[in-house]
Amino acid sequence: MSGGDPGAAPMRSGRSAPAPNGAVPAGHGQTSGGRTVPLIAPSGVELGRVIRRLRRARRLTIEDLASAANIHPTYLSGIERGIRNPTWEKVCTLAIALGVPFSALVRDTEVEAQLEARIRQARSEIGWLIASVSRTTG
Repeated sequence: MSGGDPGAAPMRSGRSAPAPNGAVPAGHGQTSGGRTVPLIAPSGVELGRVIRRLRRARRLTIEDLASAANIHPTYLSGIERGIRNPTWEKVCTLAIALGVPFSALVRDTEVEAQLEARIRQARSEIGWLIASVSRTTG
């Protein structure tokens, strides 16, 4: 097998599975402001945020969406909070109930993960700058 993480489990396609922390293997990423932002595999937290945002944009209650998707409102609430891991079937059902293509739901979840990665990186850089300034002035 060529490329990928040598410690990762092989997938049927011959590619390596993503690292356990969700990071994409080295060499993959997007350039932002001269820096490479690693591509991050979305988590249930990002999926939940996207589902909540879409639900609220449609002015649906949790009960309304749960009923349309034929799932329990408590389960939907857990999905939105990132503490439940829905099956592909449930995610597809939610996409249909929200009136969005499954691909759009996945894309928005990937964008949410990238945004979170950039926010973490910016916070880290700000913290480093503050510490650096504090050392030079104090």
